[in-house]
Amino acid sequence: MNLRNYKRYLAYDNPTDEQSVMLLLNKSADELNAMSMEEVADNVKTITDLLERKDYPLVPKFRIEDTTYGFIPNLNDMTFGENKDLTKYISDYDTMERALAVAYRPITQQIGDKYLIEEYKGSGATKDIMLNVPLDIVFGMQVFFWTLTRDLLKAIPNYMVEQVENQTSLQESGAITKKYINSLKETLDDMMR
Repeated sequence: MNLRNYKRYLAYDNPTDEQSVMLLLNKSADELNAMSMEEVADNVKTITDLLERKDYPLVPKFRIEDTTYGFIPNLNDMTFGENKDLTKYISDYDTMERALAVAYRPITQQIGDKYLIEEYKGSGATKDIMLNVPLDIVFGMQVFFWTLTRDLLKAIPNYMVEQVENQTSLQESGAITKKYINSLKETLDDMMR
């Protein structure tokens, strides 16, 4: 099951089990009819399990057409263009292959688990290849970014509260410092008399 087939599947409203097997597994009606009842039932269960699962891990590397693709190794080093394009494309399955082309690029160097990927030159270069990416990788990337976004949105209110508390603490410290300085001035004035 890959992204190309999933996009075809999404074009149907409430596809039947037969349609799901044909669309997601790229089977013709003749191929479906030639399957045993058990094969069809197993395929339907596999499809249902995949589509109902919620815990897709991020897959850091995968191989398609003799090329190994790696996920952006360090999100802190993402360029403005990468971020803009990924944000633009990831929320719509009509452009999901472009989001994959931003997040996963050919690995240029690898030492152990560490690797470097090709410089970003736009999502058009590998978008067609990305239609062949297995669905569990697509879903894993989406879950990763949704989780990251959710966690960041949760952290913002806590950060703001912390900043207000720090500001309040600094203001209180400033008031204490002023009192201390005034006390020192009074002491100095008394000593000068």
